Amino acid sequence: MVELLGRYFLVHKSLGIPGIGNFYFHRHKATFDFSKKIFTAPRFEPAFKESPAAGDKHLYEFIAKAQRITHVNAIEQFNQLAASLKKELNENKTLRLQSIGTLSIGTTSQISFEPSTLRTIYFPDLVAERVARDAKQGFETTKVAENKEVLVVEKKEERRERGIPEDERWWLFALVLALIAMAAIFYYYYTNGSLD
Repeated sequence: MVELLGRYFLVHKSLGIPGIGNFYFHRHKATFDFSKKIFTAPRFEPAFKESPAAGDKHLYEFIAKAQRITHVNAIEQFNQLAASLKKELNENKTLRLQSIGTLSIGTTSQISFEPSTLRTIYFPDLVAERVARDAKQGFETTKVAENKEVLVVEKKEERRERGIPEDERWWLFALVLALIAMAAIFYYYYTNGSLD
């Protein structure tokens, strides 16, 4: 049943155990290490707060579905498990919860928590290199990831041949739109005489 609690915690990102406290995920935001040129993905780390835990209807439904028992039996089993976990923590001074972490009671009878490490294989660090551009010749070189280099060689003449507008001509598009808008306003005033 402790394995079920670990699965519930990973799916719902919070878990309250009466007599022990509440577990939740603490989010560490994404970072960029400029010296190493590495983007680190956001991380979620299990955290613990020693506070009264209320009954969780979703947890009871999760246990009932997983073990194929009634809702009332799920509540009874969870309460028995919570009592046995509390007893084990008080007797052994440590309690390991799979996929969550390890609780321990120190000399001050305060509960401390050591989170389990979650795999980060789904969001590995990304190596990023600076984009180097040679504006004189129109070449662009971009380095991405580990030893993979993408070289884009495109001169201004080639862009014109392919019909790609250059950055210097954006104002032509804006001017045409402004003329169309002014023509529409003039036509409206010409036919109606006013905004009413």
